[in-house]
Amino acid sequence: MSGWATQVVSFELRKVFTYRFTFWVKYFVGAITELTVAYFLWGAIFAATAGAPDSAPGSNRLGGYTFHGLLYYTLFATLGANVVRTLDRGGEISGEIYQGTLSRYLVYPVPYLAYRYAAYFGLQLISVGQLLFGVSVALALFGVPADLAITPGSIALGIFTALLSGALSFTLTACLELVAFWQDTVWNLMAMLRFIGNLLGGLMIPISLFPEWGRSFVAFTPFPYLFSFPIRCFLGQVGGAEWFREASVLAFWILATSGAAAFIWRRGTRVYSGVGI
Repeated sequence: MSGWATQVVSFELRKVFTYRFTFWVKYFVGAITELTVAYFLWGAIFAATAGAPDSAPGSNRLGGYTFHGLLYYTLFATLGANVVRTLDRGGEISGEIYQGTLSRYLVYPVPYLAYRYAAYFGLQLISVGQLLFGVSVALALFGVPADLAITPGSIALGIFTALLSGALSFTLTACLELVAFWQDTVWNLMAMLRFIGNLLGGLMIPISLFPEWGRSFVAFTPFPYLFSFPIRCFLGQVGGAEWFREASVLAFWILATSGAAAFIWRRGTRVYSGVGI
């Protein structure tokens, strides 16, 4: 990582930890709320369709998961999504276009989108720390379900994969935010991307619960590589040749969306106008 990028990452870390109380409150409230909702939701679904949650381990499954397996899926979905998507930041690029503050970056000797990604990566590192803390507490209190293969190696692989998925999330978001060069508002596009990504990416429910035609459809989109891929890595469901195959597809989508973002940036800066720096 170059010197300027290291400084940007360091700045983002210091900025977040300036408000440590808010940082941890948001983390605990979000994680506990998600897990509580998942506990009662999946418990009700299992009770209605697959049996009671406290029945014999492994005897009842939905989409290949037991009740406790789905709770761990939710845990890694919640914490892993923070690594992929960071601390719900969004609108920085479009906001700077609308406000005219983008002008100051155009005279800097640093590529704007590279600068923004360095800041994004800094926030990813913070979310990795949160994930390690939350997962350590969960494993210490509840152990590993028999149907999962969560190990230090799978967690390390999941973190690495989530960081890669974050690059895809950044480029997808950047493509839509850069539409602000021509449109008065892009919040509707951002909301649409967030909903579709959550649903088709396996954040709301595992993709294995989709019907066969649904799984076949999402396989041709970038969305499973946002959340489902890293979550399955965390759970020890992906490894070896399968990981390299899926990582290759993820790399393809990163390159494709990066190229699209760079193209939109070049076209947009030709029509951009701003006052001052």
